[in-house]
Amino acid sequence: MRVLLIRLRLIGDVVLLAHGDAILRNIRVLHEIAPRLPHVLGDRVQLQQVLLNLLLNAFDAMRGCPPEQREIHLRANRDGGRMVEIRVCDHGTGLTLDKMDKIFQPFFTTKQDGLGVGLSISRSIIEAHGGRLWAENNLGAGATFCFTVPAQGAAEMGEAV
Repeated sequence: MRVLLIRLRLIGDVVLLAHGDAILRNIRVLHEIAPRLPHVLGDRVQLQQVLLNLLLNAFDAMRGCPPEQREIHLRANRDGGRMVEIRVCDHGTGLTLDKMDKIFQPFFTTKQDGLGVGLSISRSIIEAHGGRLWAENNLGAGATFCFTVPAQGAAEMGEAV
């Protein structure tokens, strides 16, 4: 594993990768990165895979929304002392309580053409990095998917990738 600089690489690369799809779907992706966010130790490709999966799921969740409501907020903050938290908030349909309990199970899907492995794999990746992945409904509409990964102390920081 290598040290990552969350604010510049991980989020920026994934937002850029999904940019074309966002334009085609008429979705605005707003990202808010906390200043002086610490480095994290992790596999860049795996963490990008998790974030891209959450972002594309949010795109799908807003398929039936009016264009003016198609907005995703992606936030990165320090969560307490030793964790960095990433939140992907959409304004889509949200999750029913029965789905909330099942969405991280392998082969459970809410999509007509889904395989049901994206969230299960994403959770496994985050847990292998020492973090946690969960979902919650928003107060208004939509859902927020969150994950944490351990932050590295200044003495442990290496070269950012």
